[in-house]
Amino acid sequence: MPEIFLTEKRDGTCEHPVFGVRDPDSPVHRMSWENLIYAADFLLASGERRLVLSGGEPDLHPQFPEMAAYLLERGFEVSVSTAGIAGKESLEKSESLLSGYPLQRFHFLLNLDPFLEKGNENGRQEDLERFLQVFGGRCFPTARLTDDRFSLVEPIRMISEFGMSRNLSLGLRHPMFGNDAMAPEPAQVRGIVDRVFSFAPLMERFRIQPILACGWPMCCFNDDHLAWLGRNSGRCDFTCGPTIGIGPEMTIWPCSPLYRFRNRSLFEFNSLSEIHRMYLDLFMRVKVESAGIFIACDTCRYRDLQRCGGGCLVHNLMTFQDEEPLRLPEVYP
Repeated sequence: MPEIFLTEKRDGTCEHPVFGVRDPDSPVHRMSWENLIYAADFLLASGERRLVLSGGEPDLHPQFPEMAAYLLERGFEVSVSTAGIAGKESLEKSESLLSGYPLQRFHFLLNLDPFLEKGNENGRQEDLERFLQVFGGRCFPTARLTDDRFSLVEPIRMISEFGMSRNLSLGLRHPMFGNDAMAPEPAQVRGIVDRVFSFAPLMERFRIQPILACGWPMCCFNDDHLAWLGRNSGRCDFTCGPTIGIGPEMTIWPCSPLYRFRNRSLFEFNSLSEIHRMYLDLFMRVKVESAGIFIACDTCRYRDLQRCGGGCLVHNLMTFQDEEPLRLPEVYP
């Protein structure tokens, strides 16, 4: 599902930098109506009717509610990746313009990262609860894990209290290409997996179905983990592929962690499938040089069976940057 970045400006809950943008308040770094209409036409002509509005924090775009409503009226199924609409005026306008659409057509992917550690809410508890009182029933919760010191108690409490979806998307926080801030090292992943499953009884009690986001290596899960996931979520996909992002200036990239890798312009292409094929070929070339985040990925039969993508591609690419350029030229920026 492609992502349209309405703005590159981020709110105080995000621990990643603003993608290197020096002045995120500049109109240059906000999606214009002209570009949004072009992107919508492009996706519809490609047969794509599902998209994610992202950023940055999409709510920080001054015309976020109007742009979301426009896309819904064009027939898209719209997901909004957000930390919660903070401004009272924006929340009221969003409720007025967007609350009448069916849940299947319009919902939020709510980032609960600030609540993985008790007392680390960054002053947003009141704003978030105001948002959840309006849109809680439209929220699909997400969490991106940095280390094995997190707790799922507060996220599960909020899911239950505000009527969010019981499908909790759990992913690893991946480094952004060229910036590894707050991202776990590959050696830490097994500890994070064990920590996730320490909350299995609590998830069962509250009927939480964990959904694994992309980037998890299968080998970090033992047979008991996989059996539990099969019983309680039914979704155990460890593959990895391009998820196209479209920026305010119509720059495209293969996925959010690779925001600054092999950028092109949307204007260079005739269809979304053409972009997918280009980046899928690039992913395959990287896999020729390094099969995954562990050395053992090179001989893994689950990789050969295309059951596992070997973790997030960005880890592989970042290890190439500190060596002599002896690999295929496509794996370098």
